[in-house]
Amino acid sequence: MTDIREQEMQGKIDELTAQKASLEAENKQLRKQVEWLRKAQFGRKSETKKVVYPEEQMSLFNEAETEAKPSAPEPEISVKPHKRKKKVGHREELLAKLPHQKIVVEPETTVCPECGSTLSPVGEEFIR
Repeated sequence: MTDIREQEMQGKIDELTAQKASLEAENKQLRKQVEWLRKAQFGRKSETKKVVYPEEQMSLFNEAETEAKPSAPEPEISVKPHKRKKKVGHREELLAKLPHQKIVVEPETTVCPECGSTLSPVGEEFIR
């Protein structure tokens, strides 16, 4: 009876050991994935990352650069700035046809009631 029980226990130990190994492998893989995601989120941005391409891919489109003379200066191109036309206003023409009047509001008194000095005009309205 003890022999059967020992075999059952050994089988259970082997099963748990295999389960532990698979969980450790999965944990290791998930840690690598989390680290990669952290670098992608909080690390250097993609614009500043140096991307390494295979050598055969690098030589596909750089024929013009390899054949061009690097010491030749690039010609300067000057473009004259254009002048914008001033907008012609028609406001004065439109307002000239409207009737208008000047309203001056005279104060009731020209002397200050508190200090006795003369008051100066504050403003006037022009109504169209």
